Amino acid sequence: MRRLCDVVTMVPSRVYVTLLLWSLGCVVHGAGDPVTHVVKNGYLLPSGNYVGVHTSELQARVIDSLYPHVRPKTELASISLVNNSVLRYLTLEGDYFADVPLILPSLFVLRLNGTMKDAQNLSASSFNRVPHVGMITLNVSMYSAVIGGTVDATTWNATRMLAVSVLNSERSTVRFVRALSNWQTSIGVHGGSQNEIAHCDAGGVEGAPILARAIWLLATDKCYVHHCHVHHAQMHALDFDAYTSSSVAWSNLCEDNKEEGIFVEETAHDNVITGNTCRRNKNGIGVYSKVVGPVKGNVFFGNVLQGNYLNAITAGGYGHSANLYSDTNTFFANTALDTPPDLASFNPMHGANQHDYWFGNEVDGTGSEFFPIPAANDNVGIFEP
Repeated sequence: MRRLCDVVTMVPSRVYVTLLLWSLGCVVHGAGDPVTHVVKNGYLLPSGNYVGVHTSELQARVIDSLYPHVRPKTELASISLVNNSVLRYLTLEGDYFADVPLILPSLFVLRLNGTMKDAQNLSASSFNRVPHVGMITLNVSMYSAVIGGTVDATTWNATRMLAVSVLNSERSTVRFVRALSNWQTSIGVHGGSQNEIAHCDAGGVEGAPILARAIWLLATDKCYVHHCHVHHAQMHALDFDAYTSSSVAWSNLCEDNKEEGIFVEETAHDNVITGNTCRRNKNGIGVYSKVVGPVKGNVFFGNVLQGNYLNAITAGGYGHSANLYSDTNTFFANTALDTPPDLASFNPMHGANQHDYWFGNEVDGTGSEFFPIPAANDNVGIFEP
């Protein structure tokens, strides 16, 4: 039997989270004896037993009943190659409905060949409106994955839940998922370390943007976001938020978002943003500290910023109090295209800055390169030999 526990995540920021989610159990499943099941249109194969199409049914009748609980660190004590010799697999084929969050354990791969949408009664769940909970949630999971399918949390206006949440988990991944949500973000990573979001399609559609972020990283480290399509979001689309560190975003396409295509903010530090394309956003890339700070030591290079409505890249901080500034961030080899002719491509001093450094950036099109030009090199250094 699983037991309920309080999962309390407290980080020194404006976010305090208290969740009641399933904890890990204590039965160890033997290595070399993986469990694999397929559910098609609610029927378990090959037995043909009906297990249901709602997440409450799948949780009780499939995940909790057919997959022994594991302690991953015990399980992996003598294993370095974590593959199908030790992972457990569940394939869902067809259309499914979330009436409660589907909680994935460790060493578990969910392959979704179909859709999962919010059921009308999901809003009655005690987890509706709870921050960082997803219709699919990897909760304190290790070496787990969600692969494929569409996870859509926008069917009913009362739904307040992420599509997919990676919560306080380690070395887990979300890949090839089409994700939509109007609550906080479509895909979220909160806490944990060494997680991956890859080849995902997060956002709304033309004329119907999501009312949230597309991908949001908060208080996590060593998270890797790559080859994602991030689009049609009303909020900052790909957001590296407070206390996110040592993470990388590369080869993402961020387009048609109301706010920044990529936003690195608050106390995010020592992250790398490279090889992304940001077009038709408010700003292509924004760097800013407003509530906590500084936003510090991040590196931005090799990005293409095209046709954004304000600046290609803007960096700064609110100022007026200690630490709310952009500090020692580096920008090089970024290319700005088609910036509005009355605006600068690069705004190196959007408020308060300290020791930011720009070099080797290019502008191909109309508009000036830098504005405003900082008054002191201690604020910002721009090198154009």
